[in-house]
Amino acid sequence: MSEPSWRDKLFGGFRFTVQATLGTSLGAYASVGWQKSSYDAVNSTFALKRNDQLVDLSMGLSWAVAD
Repeated sequence: MSEPSWRDKLFGGFRFTVQATLGTSLGAYASVGWQKSSYDAVNSTFALKRNDQLVDLSMGLSWAVAD
């Protein structure tokens, strides 16, 4: 049995990101994303066809060191 290739996976999704300046050297960002994947081949590890969903949220601060 051959290993599945990248063509065996169908995927799609979106990502939304916002970034704002809070001061001369401080900023903030937030990002949310969703991805759905569907595989044509049976995964040998799980012994089934996989259909995965991934949701992630990232938030943080960025700080710039003054010159």
